[in-house]
Amino acid sequence: MSQDVSPQCDPINSGNTVLSCANGDVGAVEEYIFETLNPITLTGVPPAQGWQFTWDNCCRNGAITNLTNPSSEGFTLRASMFPFLDPITGVATPADPCFDSSPEFKEQPKTILCTGFPFSYSHNAYDDELDELIYNWARPLDDFINYI
Repeated sequence: MSQDVSPQCDPINSGNTVLSCANGDVGAVEEYIFETLNPITLTGVPPAQGWQFTWDNCCRNGAITNLTNPSSEGFTLRASMFPFLDPITGVATPADPCFDSSPEFKEQPKTILCTGFPFSYSHNAYDDELDELIYNWARPLDDFINYI
């Protein structure tokens, strides 16, 4: 599923134009939500280094300015699933049956920020089991990219 999440500018009061992905406007932003139609069951216990789930795309937007050749350089999205150790027994718990849910992100990302102004952002993420949520920037998997 995809939807245009470009900022809704008021051209009369702000002086900014309305941005649209359908028009190919620079600065327009589209959100994609990927959800499987045919779920699979993961059996066994993830190893200590975790199971790695990835999704790759071949190309980036040609308008990106900090890559030497963005239209030919792909990207990878990654999620890791680590073993859960039962807090009482210390034994790793099998992945099936599923006993834990993914967090829900209640806030859409901000797409346009003003330079020179402080900014902080909360995903407003919520986990049904009240698990601790930690966010990290990781080293790029595709570390062969030539950055400018």
